[in-house]
Amino acid sequence: MQAECFWQLEAPIRRVAGWDTPYPHAHEWSYFPGPARVAEALRQLVEVA
Repeated sequence: MQAECFWQLEAPIRRVAGWDTPYPHAHEWSYFPGPARVAEALRQLVEVA
């Protein structure tokens, strides 16, 4: 999708999502990306660009 839809990006597309593992529903919110993981992804993108 990146190659076909976005011709000029300043940094590669970065996916920030829940972990790719099964999880107990009691700890469901721990597996979603929180502010710390989103901030880390943004920090890495700024370093690449």
